[in-house]
Amino acid sequence: AIQVPVEILPEIIGPAAHVQAGEDKKVIESNIEVPEDYDYAIVIEYHNPDKYQAPIMVEITQQDNDTIHVNGSITVHHCPFATFCREVVTDGGEVATVPLKKGTATVQLHIPKMTQFGLAAVNLVAKNRWTNEYLQQVPVCVRKDGICVPQQHPPAGNSIATEAEVGVNQDNAITGDKLPFPIAHAKEVTVVPLDENQGTLDISGVVPGRGHYMFLVHYFNPDNTPLDIGVLLQNEHYYEGEVDIAQFSKGIANQKGLKLKISKALTFSENEPFLLDFHGLLQNSLPSYLFLFYRY
Repeated sequence: AIQVPVEILPEIIGPAAHVQAGEDKKVIESNIEVPEDYDYAIVIEYHNPDKYQAPIMVEITQQDNDTIHVNGSITVHHCPFATFCREVVTDGGEVATVPLKKGTATVQLHIPKMTQFGLAAVNLVAKNRWTNEYLQQVPVCVRKDGICVPQQHPPAGNSIATEAEVGVNQDNAITGDKLPFPIAHAKEVTVVPLDENQGTLDISGVVPGRGHYMFLVHYFNPDNTPLDIGVLLQNEHYYEGEVDIAQFSKGIANQKGLKLKISKALTFSENEPFLLDFHGLLQNSLPSYLFLFYRY
């Protein structure tokens, strides 16, 4: 396959085959390995710097059986981003699931006249693992010279920081250079995981004086998947709340305000203790990492 030149596909995006059809239609063929007998959805990754969209017919067969398992289609849209776009093969307006046998399968893309784009990958996703979230475009980071730029938040005025990894959480703390993904200033960061192995996290503290307080949470979200984490705040009373973990937070620290389900501002007395219980990931394997907790 011809590699897409830099002027069509920037190097920071990744390698892709240059698919181009002139006055005649073209058929692009790709062999993929099927890991086991099962039904699969077919996801195509691509890059398209041109401002048009093109319908692409997709067929898939296997060597031991010339029968066409699926005769579906995708639409290649304008996709000039620094990451590949994805389309799932559909048939009759619904996601096409293909019964395949373990071994090699052949995927054919029928390219219309005067069409070009970068073809990055053809993927199989098991039917029981399919979700529309695979198609959602998510931000990764701001790049400079091809490298993610560390993101910084301005310090909260008159704030007091409570580290998540102190006290009862110390044994579960992880230093930034031991995380399974790269982060900025790794040696200066210590985090506490909130995942399926540790489904709850308690953080306690004492407010310095009487007044109204707002809580900010710093975190990493390596899977770029939006999550809602439940929070229970306890002082003299109990308050329910949540933290909406955003997508844009892999490798770069993000912060979010704690939203409390109460109708008025939360008031504390002088030197009043509080306890925050983060929970809600017992049924979810996607982890978040809390490393700094503000109150002001």
